[in-house]
Amino acid sequence: MARVLVIDGDGDLRLMLARALERAGHEPCLASNGRSGLDLARSLRPDAILLDLTLPDVSGSAVARTLATDLRTRSIPFLIVSAQGQESDRIAGLELGADDYLSKPFSVKELLLRVGVAIRRVARHSDPPPPGVVERPPLTLDPIERRAFVAGRPLTLTPTEFRLLLALAGQPHRTQSRQTLLSEVWGVAPSLETRTVDAHVRRLREKLDEAGDMIETVRGIGYRMRALPGAPWDARSS
Repeated sequence: MARVLVIDGDGDLRLMLARALERAGHEPCLASNGRSGLDLARSLRPDAILLDLTLPDVSGSAVARTLATDLRTRSIPFLIVSAQGQESDRIAGLELGADDYLSKPFSVKELLLRVGVAIRRVARHSDPPPPGVVERPPLTLDPIERRAFVAGRPLTLTPTEFRLLLALAGQPHRTQSRQTLLSEVWGVAPSLETRTVDAHVRRLREKLDEAGDMIETVRGIGYRMRALPGAPWDARSS
């Protein structure tokens, strides 16, 4: 049984989701606004969070950013459930750090499927990763501590962003398709779109700052990691 936190300002929808989660064997926790939702997320440490972007007290986007960066919550997968269903809205939601995005109105069956996928994905990646620091100057990745640095400067990454960066850095110069990255980083999640990868790469490049160009787009296929000009590593030495 998983504990799922629902942060939504619509009382009827909260109750409907609570009943659906209970029927699926989960334990629902309910919050009617963003502040109480963040408090519950920090204290209860649920297995997953359902977040509506339209909240009565604070911006849902602000709540999403806090969930994705706060040390107490950033390891918890959260799914945005919103009436804003345009492609640009979905991409913006994923760039906030969400693991998935579901537009209203939605199928309860699909929502439960996506919640289950998010929970299983975290469980799969909860075991200690193999040892060995990955050095791709100026980038350094520590899989055990799950920490990343650019030229010695620590990065604040969500678990998904770290797995994505590690997947690319672990196989430098190798082009990886979006479908491959979805499988390796997100797990087997047929409900996710390849745009999910694009949104996370865009956010990751911003966080990498001067090292963002290390992630190269291979048009029509996917992405690969390359050395920056003058970096002490290349295809032969990696």
